[in-house]
Amino acid sequence: MNEFRIQNSEFGIPPAVLEAGRPPGAAQFAGVLLHGRGGTPDAVIDLAARLGLDGGRWLAPAADGGSWYPNRFMEPVASNEPSLSRAIERCDAVVRDAAGGGHLSAGRIAVIGFSQGACLAVEYAVRHPGRCGALVVFTGGLIGRRAPIGSLPREPSWGCACSSPAATSMNGCLRRAFGKLRRC
Repeated sequence: MNEFRIQNSEFGIPPAVLEAGRPPGAAQFAGVLLHGRGGTPDAVIDLAARLGLDGGRWLAPAADGGSWYPNRFMEPVASNEPSLSRAIERCDAVVRDAAGGGHLSAGRIAVIGFSQGACLAVEYAVRHPGRCGALVVFTGGLIGRRAPIGSLPREPSWGCACSSPAATSMNGCLRRAFGKLRRC
């Protein structure tokens, strides 16, 4: 992997978004990586690095205080506001950044989440249909006790949901998703 990595600032404060892989404008695809509650951008960037998928740009935003929203995902959406809406806005800003000023189409961007980050990824895709070409969800679901919203895009999208975060399952799922993105 041709890797660059944005490190901590001179003041020791981690960046709001950790990046690795190809620099902006040079990537063939991008992955927005959303960590779980208590997780870190470093952990999901390290996972992406182990996949051996050359040509990608990886962006991993940090949740404030290690959590995207305060309550469990099965609680009503309102109980997770305004944190949830702020997290969705942050995710959308990172997806827009991943596009590299139009260098990558939505079909070449995946939003990938683990646990609480997976719930955020699903909620993002429902609120902003068509802004990513793949949604990869590891142990997560739609936030709140509600019926799924039928607004997810029908083209070019590909989803993958895994109930086990085992590295082999995650690796295979991500490889399939990015294989499809490369053909978009």
